[in-house]
Amino acid sequence: MSVGLILNEKENFFFGAPASYRTKKKTVRARHFNRKIKIRIEKDNFLIKTAENDEEVYESLRLRHHVINREMSGPAQNCTIDFDRFDQLSDHLLIIDRASNSISATYRLTCSLHAKDFPSEKEFDISRLLKKKGIKLEIGKSCLARPYRNTNMVGMLWSGLEEYCRAADVRYIFGCSSVMTIDPLRIAMLHRFFSDRYAAPEDLRAFARGGYRLKLIEKYVDEIGRSKDLSNYSAVEATLPSLMKSHLLAGAVVCGEPALNVEQKCSDFLTLLDIRKWNKPYIDVRTGRMGSTS
Repeated sequence: MSVGLILNEKENFFFGAPASYRTKKKTVRARHFNRKIKIRIEKDNFLIKTAENDEEVYESLRLRHHVINREMSGPAQNCTIDFDRFDQLSDHLLIIDRASNSISATYRLTCSLHAKDFPSEKEFDISRLLKKKGIKLEIGKSCLARPYRNTNMVGMLWSGLEEYCRAADVRYIFGCSSVMTIDPLRIAMLHRFFSDRYAAPEDLRAFARGGYRLKLIEKYVDEIGRSKDLSNYSAVEATLPSLMKSHLLAGAVVCGEPALNVEQKCSDFLTLLDIRKWNKPYIDVRTGRMGSTS
């Protein structure tokens, strides 16, 4: 990425560079990105690491934009990257294909060691979690490049996440797990399933904030309970995103009612994993230390 690249004003709000970048209207010297925690793992033909400079962060934000704003039809943005203010406060976990020197997957890691608030607080009241002792890590903005979606990218993300948690002495991992639906009945089906199978204890519950609450969700849940067809949990489980399934298999719980994100056409469920209670055999399999998994 060369000096003099034309970026619009919104991109310059976030992105720093070795020198000033010139927009169509003015030259802006933006903030540089500083890596918080260094991790580096070599695995087969891939490199798992935290982004260490502006260029690597920029490329991860380009991948996010392509997946979130083009493939998933997210909110329109007049730029070529997906970003918000938390990208400067966070680390960015990358999986790099060494053959092509390209980013095949990325994960944003926002740690309480470096941030005073979290991205999920826009949609959820997480005050009960924040009162708990221990370092918290919010994970989010997970994106996999299309050519790598049938490979073990999830396992490699777990390898990087596990190493990061060890380095930062993290106790709680949490984040918004998105399901691409805004259908109230389907959301209620998911909510009922999680409440029965993966409910968080009361002292770790989170609550959707006003504008994100699904009105009358309990009414829909009651309606589902009266229908054998709608309460088929195996059918519900089959629709879960692979990364969300992986979190649940690792020992994550769901912290209550979902948030309805109309802008991104999805429902968000806050998932939480206590490191002291995670499913270590499952993590060992996913990271390749023991056996194999699909």
